[in-house]
Amino acid sequence: MSRRVWKDLPYPEIEWGEDYVWSASAIKAGYQKAYVDDAVVFHSHDLSERDTFKVAMAEGKFWAAEFGIKLHNDASSVIAQMCDIDRRYARENGIVESVLKRRLKSIDALVRGRMHGWKESQSRDVS
Repeated sequence: MSRRVWKDLPYPEIEWGEDYVWSASAIKAGYQKAYVDDAVVFHSHDLSERDTFKVAMAEGKFWAAEFGIKLHNDASSVIAQMCDIDRRYARENGIVESVLKRRLKSIDALVRGRMHGWKESQSRDVS
């Protein structure tokens, strides 16, 4: 992103989801997002499966509350699709099996955590 955009539209000072809120604000301001299908993302943190699940729960709740996002109903098929993509990437790029196994477990925790958080947010809305 350009420095001008960063100056015009700084990250919000909120507890969780500043990147999501910033992105929504950028779109409302007339900017566009671009995605690269084969981009690789490196995170500065290396979470355990348990911590991944907790963070994903917070994301699921946040997405429902802030954006009204409705998540998929079939976590297993989403996990299978994501794992297939990562298996293919690992095979094509020589990623060692131990790293791939950890990634696949992380995907499971991520998707199930998001679904759990989203479902919790829905049950609170009903009561």
